[in-house]
Amino acid sequence: MCFQSTKNQRYGTWGEYFVFSPGKASVDHPFITTKPGYLSDEQAVACLVPLRVTCANLNKAVFKAMEHTALAKENNQQIKPTPEETLSRKTIVIVGASGATGTVMLQATRHLWPESKRVAICSLSKRNHALENGATHVIPYDEEPNWGSSDLLLQKTDVVVDLVGGDEILEQGKNALRRGGIFETSVGPMRFIGDEGKQSLWSFVQYLTKILGRLIANKWRAGYKYHAGDMSMHANPELYNRLLSEKAIVPEIVSVVDIADLDGIKDSIRQVRLHKTKGRMVFQLHSDSTTIVPT
Repeated sequence: MCFQSTKNQRYGTWGEYFVFSPGKASVDHPFITTKPGYLSDEQAVACLVPLRVTCANLNKAVFKAMEHTALAKENNQQIKPTPEETLSRKTIVIVGASGATGTVMLQATRHLWPESKRVAICSLSKRNHALENGATHVIPYDEEPNWGSSDLLLQKTDVVVDLVGGDEILEQGKNALRRGGIFETSVGPMRFIGDEGKQSLWSFVQYLTKILGRLIANKWRAGYKYHAGDMSMHANPELYNRLLSEKAIVPEIVSVVDIADLDGIKDSIRQVRLHKTKGRMVFQLHSDSTTIVPT
């Protein structure tokens, strides 16, 4: 499996064979790893983007927050919690947990922190899907829109991972997070950014300004810390390889569509853009049995 920079699109993002010259600027340091034997070709290609985003979000700051040993106060004395108490406080919330990336994120966090509380924020109709893939609790946003203030989460949460975007997610996340917790976003202040095609220059400037402002404010903010995940091709490759080598990830595939089935392709893209799918739509090329995933 191969990730390649978008600097030159004609090389593609996955291939059985990939030849490049390290000295040429046209190929910008591709990330190459062996396809795991336990995954089919379709599953392997369905892993690429969701697992890359997952590993970018599960960075050092998130690991540190999940491994915290915060002190408890009692009678004005600092009391270090027992290991059992510390484990019981490990809570990670995944917003958008029923999508392709959210499903992989649930599987990864279940593997990395099996004793943790993994709270999925998704629609009620996707509840069982989230539980099957690693959630210990589900809060349906369509039944409880103020999920950040729930008894389960309010000021008790170590990490909120945002896979949806929008200021309303941040507001709920701030309610949920404990002091020193991490709000980790792969999307930022614009909900489902990119779904409607090209962004205007002004809206993109506003987007960057908001993100940079929130990152800079971390220095003075006493409560939670705001992080925007590094979505580069090389973010956290060690974790990427570890999760695959330990067989922790099995992406869900909604359908495999023949590349000649134009109606099927159009319907697949429509479902992805409308966020109606629980997994990846895979396109299959019969010429060499190569599969590709729409983005």
